[in-house]
Amino acid sequence: DKILKLNPATGALITSTNFPSSSNDVGFTDAPSNDIAGVTFLDGFLWMTSNEQSQFGDNRKLYKVKATDGSVADTFNVSQNIFDNATGITNDGTNLLVFTSNTDQLFTFNQNGNFVSPQQFAANLNGASGAAFRSGASELLTISGSQVLQFGVGQNGFDWVAQSNAPARAGG
Repeated sequence: DKILKLNPATGALITSTNFPSSSNDVGFTDAPSNDIAGVTFLDGFLWMTSNEQSQFGDNRKLYKVKATDGSVADTFNVSQNIFDNATGITNDGTNLLVFTSNTDQLFTFNQNGNFVSPQQFAANLNGASGAAFRSGASELLTISGSQVLQFGVGQNGFDWVAQSNAPARAGG
């Protein structure tokens, strides 16, 4: 897997900003794992989820990566908290919100990699491959396949609001 620095307006690879370094200004670098499943940006860092196989079983990890050069600032093994593949990740401006591939749970971690809490969703989430948090609207969106679920912030965490199907992609 790779980390690329792209122009947000054109999508073109940026190769003139010393990324990942002044001696290697190619605009991309290797991700910390070949098994990256999700990425979010928080406080100057890219946070990535991965599901790595080892001889002792699956290792679910959170990587904290410097957005300036793609180097790994820290790695957290979250296998003791998450028992299914970590997939979607987003943040609420303070904490990391991690989803799994087959459960109706959201796992919250602070920026030190410490487990904060799980939340069981009443809605039939069935895992989330993508997630986004809209802080201005206090709204969480998740996607799994073509299903988009919308959650609002309630007294006990996120409450289900609506369900819709993702629009079909142009040309396919």
